[in-house]
Amino acid sequence: EQRMSAQLQRLWSQLAPQSRQLSALLTCIRGNAHRASLAPIRRRHFPRQYPGVLLLQPDGSTIRLRYTEPRCVLHMPVDISTCSAAVRAKKLAGRQPKIAVRRVEEFEDTFDADELLNEAEMAKPGRFK
Repeated sequence: EQRMSAQLQRLWSQLAPQSRQLSALLTCIRGNAHRASLAPIRRRHFPRQYPGVLLLQPDGSTIRLRYTEPRCVLHMPVDISTCSAAVRAKKLAGRQPKIAVRRVEEFEDTFDADELLNEAEMAKPGRFK
């Protein structure tokens, strides 16, 4: 074992320094999907499935499954045709776009230009001699 390691050390020292630098450079720049997070990973699918995601069905029951993204709870869409009239109206109202209420504030204007002119005339230098 020591003889083998000594032979490897001699072989490594005999290699040209340029080739050693090139091999070190190639191992440093080799990119794959697990590179540093400088940019998003461009994959269509996540490499693993996340266990323990709850799928909540409309009747209230839950199923534990594996999902491709880290989520806690997934909700299944509610079938409106099977709902009661009150629940159906509430669900349909929630799907409508919200109307933005614009508030217009009225403010009281108490500015009097004549009063401002009178004050300016009174403040002129040499007014009172």
